Amino acid sequence: MIDRLLRRGIISKDFVASVMMIDLENPVLSADRESLWQFIPEKFSLTPVKNWRKSSGRRRRNKRSKNQGIAAIQAANVSADSAPGKWLQILQQGNSVTQLRNKITDYLKKTQTDLDENAPTRPQELKRLCDNMVARRQSILHHPVLRALNETGDRLFPIPETVIENPHHQRQ
Repeated sequence: MIDRLLRRGIISKDFVASVMMIDLENPVLSADRESLWQFIPEKFSLTPVKNWRKSSGRRRRNKRSKNQGIAAIQAANVSADSAPGKWLQILQQGNSVTQLRNKITDYLKKTQTDLDENAPTRPQELKRLCDNMVARRQSILHHPVLRALNETGDRLFPIPETVIENPHHQRQ
């Protein structure tokens, strides 16, 4: 879906990166990212583009949408440490793709350091990552739409035994 919006010039890579930076370590079912919906205009005018990479109008349109989002967040008077407050700061700084790349690189380095064979943090980091994986898997299996995405029958990401009703998958 996001790739279609990008190809049609409806959103920019910068916009996608700015949203992804919110709750970066929680890529699925993020309540913080979900809270940003309230600042997206319900209606906007748009002229679809055939080749968004070459469209000069795309930049103007994206800037207009970005400015509408900034104005909506500012009007809500949110705290700077809330998800919308952090998003406002990211939008105002601009160049979100570079910011996201740097944030991902920093996260990777930190995780690699914490998981190093000789690091005293290795056991705690392994436990944290495993607990996060299980919690995300359980969240997906309890989600009204995403729970149907259990193609492996719990063989890929097994979870502690729980009873989960999934109309598309029968446990054996």
